[in-house]
Amino acid sequence: MGGDGDDDDDDDEEPTQDVEFTIALPSVHLKRKKYREMRDQIELARKYNESRRLFQVELHKASLLGYLSHGFFLNSLANTDELHALALSVIPNKSFYPPSVNTLSYSEKVTKWFNKKYPIDYSKTVVSLEILVEDFGRDKASSLTSLVVMFVALCRQLGLKCRLLIALQPCPIKPPASEMMKIPKENEEADGDDTSLESPKKKAKAEVTSCENVSNNESTSKPHPNNSKAKRSTSPNKKKTSAPVKTTKQESASKVQKNKSKKTMKGKNSAGNSSKNMSNRRVLSSDDSGEDEPVNNQSTRKGVDFWAEVYIEAEEMWVPADVARGQVNNATAIGNGVTGPLAYVVAWNSDATIKDLTRRYSPNWLTAAPKLRVEPKWWKKTLAPWAPRNTKLEKLENKKLDEEEAATPIPTKIQDCKNHPFYALKRHLLKYEAIYPPDAKPIGFIRGEAVYSRVCVSELHTKETWMRQGKALRVDEEPYKIVKARPKWDKVSSSVVKDLPLPLFGYWQVEDYIAPPAVDGIVPKNEYGNVEMYRPSMLPAGTVHLQVPGLAKVARKLGIDFAPAVVGWEYHGGSSHPSIDGIIVCKEQQDTLLDAWNAAVDNDIEKEKSKSHLRAVKNWKKLIRSVIIRRRIEKKYKLNLSNVNVK
Repeated sequence: MGGDGDDDDDDDEEPTQDVEFTIALPSVHLKRKKYREMRDQIELARKYNESRRLFQVELHKASLLGYLSHGFFLNSLANTDELHALALSVIPNKSFYPPSVNTLSYSEKVTKWFNKKYPIDYSKTVVSLEILVEDFGRDKASSLTSLVVMFVALCRQLGLKCRLLIALQPCPIKPPASEMMKIPKENEEADGDDTSLESPKKKAKAEVTSCENVSNNESTSKPHPNNSKAKRSTSPNKKKTSAPVKTTKQESASKVQKNKSKKTMKGKNSAGNSSKNMSNRRVLSSDDSGEDEPVNNQSTRKGVDFWAEVYIEAEEMWVPADVARGQVNNATAIGNGVTGPLAYVVAWNSDATIKDLTRRYSPNWLTAAPKLRVEPKWWKKTLAPWAPRNTKLEKLENKKLDEEEAATPIPTKIQDCKNHPFYALKRHLLKYEAIYPPDAKPIGFIRGEAVYSRVCVSELHTKETWMRQGKALRVDEEPYKIVKARPKWDKVSSSVVKDLPLPLFGYWQVEDYIAPPAVDGIVPKNEYGNVEMYRPSMLPAGTVHLQVPGLAKVARKLGIDFAPAVVGWEYHGGSSHPSIDGIIVCKEQQDTLLDAWNAAVDNDIEKEKSKSHLRAVKNWKKLIRSVIIRRRIEKKYKLNLSNVNVK
């Protein structure tokens, strides 16, 4: 018993040394795992969004090509002899024949007359030659497109210069936000499910749908004839008094489907009622309308994407002829009355040439329209095969369009100044842009913020970038602007260095780079032993640039001083590397170096010949030795090996 008591006393004694316990916390590994999952989700979302944007651009281009093909078809219909003959037969009297010089009043007279003679009944949605012939015979246009094509045919038959214009309405160049993946932020925690990749609109739509399902399940089947306001006021009381009801998924789905069908039928009925009311209003308005007003008011409400342009010789200008409205020279009304965003307006001439006239009609040509259009290079290349000839009339029209574009007033919204070709705000300047001169006077103000001419916006570069353009900083030039440099990897500290100052300079602070001349046969080099030859003008005086392969090896053997020529930079392996092409040597060493190089090349050729000769002799010896061995075996063993193939 005593021994047991001693043991208990020993167990109760405290240890004399500190004890440390190391426990691996799983949270660190979980955070790393979540971070990797988050990075994978971000990369997946970015790749998907990029491919979706590219696909949408291709759809946009394809729809543009389809519209152009449709325009060529309509323009060819307006040039047919059948339509020209019918158009000539509907002219009421000789007073409608054009004068020797077309005037604006005559074009307006013909447009209004044609608008009254051929009202649109919207009986058909397609256009063909048979339909147009039928429309001429019954004095009605089956569609807006038919009306414009008939008018263009009439004007061309009368000898007027007339062209067909279409406001193209292709599919949007940007995909809808509901079809794009949401890119999660790197500092957010990964949830581990796929809901983080859904777009906000999809989530909101899902929430609304789920709420509708819950409300449909909780509501009774008894209809309530009360209005919407009463329903909204009584809905909270219902939620408080109603008891939870358990329903299966199939039952809830069937209820939702029934509610949807009810809503659809209700929508159809309301649409029918609205159409009846609209028809009644049309009858009343037609009785009250005057004789001088255009007949086709319905086309104005629907929007007009087709019209014509007539050349007024008296004023040397093209004016729009809006046949649907019976108006002339109303470019602003046409631009504001199209069915969708006005991003493309194309004109078809009688000789099948086409021209982009968007800037004449689009009120947002310099602000919002460029964001809705495809890249200018592709669009210009697409229209190039059918571009009109550079005639005097074409030059005059382009000059007037340029003058109208240059006279564009200052935008009234701040966002419209972003990337504007004529105006700029300081808040919209890019990292490598600045206003020069610094005391430039603003040409206007938007909400108290100064607006500068785009001419005052200058591009800045670093010292190294200017050097690559053959420019060097002037003496004692201070940086015009200092920005933060991109993060760089520091090999010494093995870490990423951020927020380093990056001095920038403008074109007024640099001059042409003049390299120091060669002295005593020594080529001037930089700190890396190279010569920067980004431009031919950067060649040091007294030297030549020899772009001959293997010349550096010969110069090294002869002890001639040279320097590799750096002509550019290449990016690979995670960093930039100089691109070297040839060497720089002094002029007095050029002939000696080239002669030695030619001698080295001749020597290499002779060596190659001797190697080839030795190789041939060796192969012949091997062949003869094998034949002798073969004959010896045949003679010794009395065999016939002539038909045996030895590999």
